[in-house]
Amino acid sequence: MRSAIETRGGADSVLQIGKAPDVDPALVDILYSIRLPLFPTLDITVQSESSSDLAHDLLSTDLDLALITDPTRNAKLTMTKLSETPLHVVIPRDHILSSKVSLKLTDLRDERWIVFQKRTHPVLYERIMKRTQDQGFHPRGIDHILYPDEAEHLLLATRRVALLTKANALKLAGERLVAKPLDEELLCLEEWLVARAEDNSRLISEFVRAFVTRSKTVLQPPQMSLPIGAGGSIRCSTS
Repeated sequence: MRSAIETRGGADSVLQIGKAPDVDPALVDILYSIRLPLFPTLDITVQSESSSDLAHDLLSTDLDLALITDPTRNAKLTMTKLSETPLHVVIPRDHILSSKVSLKLTDLRDERWIVFQKRTHPVLYERIMKRTQDQGFHPRGIDHILYPDEAEHLLLATRRVALLTKANALKLAGERLVAKPLDEELLCLEEWLVARAEDNSRLISEFVRAFVTRSKTVLQPPQMSLPIGAGGSIRCSTS
């Protein structure tokens, strides 16, 4: 069916694109900014699902492309890495740590934590716990949440700190809460553009090429480094 559409010169071309809820908002903005000369009437629809569900929907052809965080490797999927984004710490604006440009895990050693459920990001969760052990401490306590907005009440009512992905942290930041990047190179969220390996559609190929090119321009500085102000930058590494 797609071949027939493309044969008509790109008329009424549609892409079904999925995204994980915690993908960097800048990447979602790029989705809507892509213009393809060969497909002037291209329309995209976007739906939000967990990374595991997005991979399943790609394989079942319910989706054409997906922005997935920390995906499981699969030979049937073609994956292009876009960025590595540091976790962020959300704290009350009047917290003693709010004056810092960025935070280390050791800054949080005497705090009670709010953290996403392990099943949400199992590999990243294990890295957080291992990092605390390697640094010789355990949090005073940990509350686990499934949805980021659950953290807001806990943060304001119980004076805890929340470790969240950048996208979710920025949703909470405002008049009463602030988000600070976590300066831990091993604790970063990987973001990937994923398609079916067997999909040879020219539309998919052109869109992926344009998206990757645009992302290299928008995500500054290049992969593996995120500016945090005049004091320096946070570097990400999964090695």
